[in-house]
Amino acid sequence: MLATAAILVFALIGIALSTSLGDSISGLVKGPAGGHGQVVDGIPCQNGEQLAYHVHAHLTILADGQPVVVPAQIGIPASCFYWLHTHDTTGAIHIEAPNPQAFTLGQFFDIWGQTLTSDNVAGHRGTVTAYVNQAKFSGDPRDIPLKDHESIVLEVGTQTPPPANYDFGDLP
Repeated sequence: MLATAAILVFALIGIALSTSLGDSISGLVKGPAGGHGQVVDGIPCQNGEQLAYHVHAHLTILADGQPVVVPAQIGIPASCFYWLHTHDTTGAIHIEAPNPQAFTLGQFFDIWGQTLTSDNVAGHRGTVTAYVNQAKFSGDPRDIPLKDHESIVLEVGTQTPPPANYDFGDLP
């Protein structure tokens, strides 16, 4: 009985540690809320991908000079696709809508369920400097437009020269 209780306690401690540490391992940030099928910022979650308007932007996040992984499957809950989503951890944002329209980085972060302000990027706090295609963006980072082949870099805290624009290669 005592051995069973000890095993249970160690298992619970392990689960607690893996849950608390798991969100920060390798810079991976997991969204606590965000899109779960409901409409977010006027963007619905639909049964299939919308391909009439299909372009890509790229997001790089650096916290004190260290890369933060943008998770795969943002905007793809189990049963539907948001018009703004990721498929993998490359930072490529897929913008797939039934017609051309303007989308912003703020909408993507809302679907992700993460904060984006002038001093907070997905829980990383400090002064935020934004670049779009290596040009400094002045203004609210939530207002950055998501356009085809835009390379967006958000630096939090320690500033480093922005990386070269993302090579979109043969993204579909």
